[in-house]
Amino acid sequence: MKLVEKLDLLMKEKGINKKDLSRQSGIPYTTIVNFYEKGTDNAKLSTLLKLSRYFKVTLDYIVEDNEERRERRHSPIGTRKSDHLITLWRQLPSDEQQKMLNIIEAKLVECATSEDGSIKSAQG
Repeated sequence: MKLVEKLDLLMKEKGINKKDLSRQSGIPYTTIVNFYEKGTDNAKLSTLLKLSRYFKVTLDYIVEDNEERRERRHSPIGTRKSDHLITLWRQLPSDEQQKMLNIIEAKLVECATSEDGSIKSAQG
């Protein structure tokens, strides 16, 4: 399903139109109309994130044509951080992604879980 088809479905579910979506999401009306008239190939990440947050669906659902709908489950702050990390991750070449995984795994080995469940650095 293309982005504009998803927008139509999500707006119908909320009982809103393009003008309402613009007003409530903070996305300029012309941007929304241009999705329908000119396509979404050059959509800004910031706009896609606003749509994801407004409709409470994952960013993947918004941008991927074949992605199944998934509700966002995290707090808005945590989700923004997660969305940002995922966006950055996808920009890395695969060899750099592997290096980052190695760094994260090494950091986890350095850390120990305390009795209260919090992560505590083994160094300090």
